[in-house]
Amino acid sequence: MKIATHVALGMVVLLTPVVAQSPPDGPTFDVVSIKRVDELRQNGGMRILPDGTVMMMNGPLGSLVNAASPVPITPRDIIGGPDWLWRERYDVTVKPPAGLTRAQLTETMPMMWRAMFADRMKLVAHIEQRERTPMRSSLHAMTDGLDQK
Repeated sequence: MKIATHVALGMVVLLTPVVAQSPPDGPTFDVVSIKRVDELRQNGGMRILPDGTVMMMNGPLGSLVNAASPVPITPRDIIGGPDWLWRERYDVTVKPPAGLTRAQLTETMPMMWRAMFADRMKLVAHIEQRERTPMRSSLHAMTDGLDQK
């Protein structure tokens, strides 16, 4: 079986704890409610209202990190951070300032999420580019010889 190695540059988000910080200088949410879910619940999910209010029920805070990223990322792109970021479950509600247009919400929401993570969770992130070498089998390697009779 042939194995192909693909090398790609990927964006990663590195999470680090904040030791000392000044108040956020950019936009922030008007309302932030973060409550740890202690009881065992089977369901959860996320809902975004037309005014930009985001409600996450019974979810890990790590799933909100992508909302704070200025570039598209997936959970495997997140490096570092405390283990509770993915293990513990939370109910989160955030409400942006009233009167923002959809375009303004799109532009400012990542900044508000970053400010929330820095203020409430004492986490900050930075983006860097790293080389990746994922290993995957080539599809043609699995089908070699099947058409030969």
